[in-house]
Amino acid sequence: MAIGEQLMMAAAEAVSVFTKLYDGASVSCGPLYIRDGHSAVLDCTATKNRIIVMTMESKPGEFAIAVANKEADEDVKHDVLPESQLTTSTLLTYMEAHFAK
Repeated sequence: MAIGEQLMMAAAEAVSVFTKLYDGASVSCGPLYIRDGHSAVLDCTATKNRIIVMTMESKPGEFAIAVANKEADEDVKHDVLPESQLTTSTLLTYMEAHFAK
């Protein structure tokens, strides 16, 4: 499976699982178009937190994931992980830590 497809599938599945685990959770996801890569944004309405997941063609075999508050003007720190960890489970770990349940 291509990395862009893997990213969007993991994001969509993470939202589906999260909303089933936490009844009433208000989360969504969608693509964010960038040059030379793929990305998805997961949003939590309650916390205003956003998780950004991104791959870059110039950095094969890895992806970056960051958490930011949509209303805060701050530098965003990100983690770089191996592509093998671009899974629903990884995204759920970040969602559970930063989204309202």
